[in-house]
Amino acid sequence: MSILFVKGLTLPGAMEGIKFLFKPEWKKLLEPQVWYAAVTQSFFSLSVGFGSVITFSSYNKFEHNIYKDATIISCMDTFTSILAGVITFSILGHLAHELELPIKSVIKSGTGLAFISYPEVVAKFDFAPQFFAVLFFLMMITLGMGSAVGLVNGVVTMLMDSIPSLSKSMAAGIVCLVGAMCGLVFTTPGGQPLLELVDYYGGSLLVLGMCMCEVLVLTWIYGRDKLIKDFKFMLGRELGFYWKFCWFYFVPLTITGLFFYSLISYDPVKYANIALPLGAQLFGWSIFSLGVFLLLAIMVAQFMHQHVNYKQRLSDSDDTSLTGWCQLKDRVVAALFRPMDSWGPSSYFHRSRWLLNLDGSSKVELSPMLEMKTISVIGDS
Repeated sequence: MSILFVKGLTLPGAMEGIKFLFKPEWKKLLEPQVWYAAVTQSFFSLSVGFGSVITFSSYNKFEHNIYKDATIISCMDTFTSILAGVITFSILGHLAHELELPIKSVIKSGTGLAFISYPEVVAKFDFAPQFFAVLFFLMMITLGMGSAVGLVNGVVTMLMDSIPSLSKSMAAGIVCLVGAMCGLVFTTPGGQPLLELVDYYGGSLLVLGMCMCEVLVLTWIYGRDKLIKDFKFMLGRELGFYWKFCWFYFVPLTITGLFFYSLISYDPVKYANIALPLGAQLFGWSIFSLGVFLLLAIMVAQFMHQHVNYKQRLSDSDDTSLTGWCQLKDRVVAALFRPMDSWGPSSYFHRSRWLLNLDGSSKVELSPMLEMKTISVIGDS
């Protein structure tokens, strides 16, 4: 990218393209579609909502400074995106200069940007253009493999957690084989429109909806105070006002607003400015519905599980009155929005300190034996 950056700046018309990139159109800030595109691009660039970040974080030590990691990754990702944007628009400025057309008319998006615009500047190299072409596509393969490893690792980890007897090599082989077979369809003549379809319904829209649910559950169902205490316990530092405001107010409201905006202002997916057939759109909605159905199915399964448990307790207590059944329903609904008993740190030392909450106020009622073990472990430490 550094080589392409230097070469791009030397091309005639490059500065016009860069000026076009950084010249703001303030009225665009009033368009919700711009914010929707920005949020989905940030999710894609940082792999937010795809599970890979959570999977990687699960390998960290409990006290690992994720605050520093998140800051570094966000800043480096932003810098890399700006660098890629400067390279791209220097190329587009050069193309507009050669074709004697406005820059807007030569702007390409999607795969055309990576596989048409970038090779244009590589072809302009006076020295060994074939060598730099190989370097360019090696860079593209490296970027693609880096993203694929993270996404595949999330699926492999989930599969291994669900089936403990499955080896990691076997799980990775199954996931990669299924992924490769599904990916073959995108290499067909109709693969590009299908890619646009899956990217919107199974990527942008579904991931935005999943993130909305995740943020709302953590901040407003699990609880703001509990979440702040957990972060303080893990990081050993108090979160500032900025993070509290963003996580508990700005981010939930923004994501929820953008999600419902995308549903209200729905426009059928297009390819080459032509809307895809109705059958294709229904297939896309089925992909989105599958993700939503999984959330609802888990809620129903938990409801039935809690209902059976509390119903058994009610039968054992011989309280079959109307009041007892009303209390049963209230307890079942309350149990759906309460963390599972396994929620919390996995190690015994951290979990015992977490349950006591460090200040003597326990999150749950501990047995005397567990309290003695907890005090002993903390004292030994």
